[in-house]
Amino acid sequence: MTMPDFCFSDDADAFVRMAYTHGWVNTDFNGPDWVHTAEAEGLRDDPRCMACATPDQLSRLLTVVIRQERFCEGALESAFESGLLTAICHRAAQLESETGECEE
Repeated sequence: MTMPDFCFSDDADAFVRMAYTHGWVNTDFNGPDWVHTAEAEGLRDDPRCMACATPDQLSRLLTVVIRQERFCEGALESAFESGLLTAICHRAAQLESETGECEE
């Protein structure tokens, strides 16, 4: 029997490290419960919700995606392939450009 082994690219490793370094990974909330809320599902599935996401919501969503990787190899890749990580980054960039400050 062979166990699957998913290896991150250098870019994916750098992205995860950056998320931790800049405080985007939120350790002060219950991600496993939050991920099943209407708020989380809307952010994940509805571009209109993502277009209005706050920095806190983006942080929670990114935290869930990164933490899911610990228990389900390939979760981060799946979030990238689905466009979720790109949508999170685009919304964060939009918020940054609107405020002129980097939200951390």
